[in-house]
Order: sequence, then structure tokens, then C-alpha cells
Amino acid sequence: MKPAAVLLSIPLLLAGGCWILPPGTPPEGAIVTEEAPAFRDLRGAENDLVTSLFAYTLQNCPGAAVAVDAEEPLRSLARRVIERTGAISGIRFSPEGRYLLRARMEQNLLRFSLTDSTTGATVWRESVPVAAGTR
Repeated sequence: MKPAAVLLSIPLLLAGGCWILPPGTPPEGAIVTEEAPAFRDLRGAENDLVTSLFAYTLQNCPGAAVAVDAEEPLRSLARRVIERTGAISGIRFSPEGRYLLRARMEQNLLRFSLTDSTTGATVWRESVPVAAGTR
């Protein structure tokens, strides 16, 4: 596509996209059905948690000290998540860290959250469905 054509099409795109919708009122209910999240094995869940926590910590608290609140065997999983995330964003495990990483298993849902101990606010959370028998 020529540069002039691209430049001429920008105002059309910025004018709004509502002109391409059919006339009338939208249908009742959901237009698109959401698929249930895929169940993961524990290793896949760990990878998802590292990816999500990395995205948050790299931007908001790189190099932060993070403590863990979890019962075994989730304590070792939480430590691994911190260590693997730290290889990218620099966070590190510290029993007296400013941030507290909580890990819980509720039915088939692995729930992780990160709380800032100075404010008490939960600053990040992620839940991953885990297939039964992989815990």
C-alpha cells in the first residue's frame, strides 16, 4: 500500500467504526460466548503464574523483596514462582519482604495474590484452573 493511501485512510478510521454496525438495537444476552479457561497441569499453571507476575513486577516493583504465605506443597511452588520471576524482573524471596505472595488451592483453582504490606492492598492476583490429579 502506498504511503498516500495509508495517510488518507487514517481519518476514516479515526472517524469511528460505528458506521459498520447494522442498524437497530443489539440482541439480548451475550453476543459472544466465553470459553471456560483450560485446565492446566501444575507445571503449566506455574508457567502462567510466572508470566503474569513478571508482567506486574517488572513494571511496578522490580527488585522487590517478596515473602511467602502458603502451606506445603504450595510453599515450594510459590518460592519457585518468585525465583523464576526474579530471573527476569529481579524480585527475590525474603521472609521479611515488603510484598507477600499468598498461594491457595481452592477446589481445582490455584489462587495467587501479591499484597503490599505497607498499605495492605492486594496489588496483583491470578487464578489458574488446575486439572484434578496434577496437584
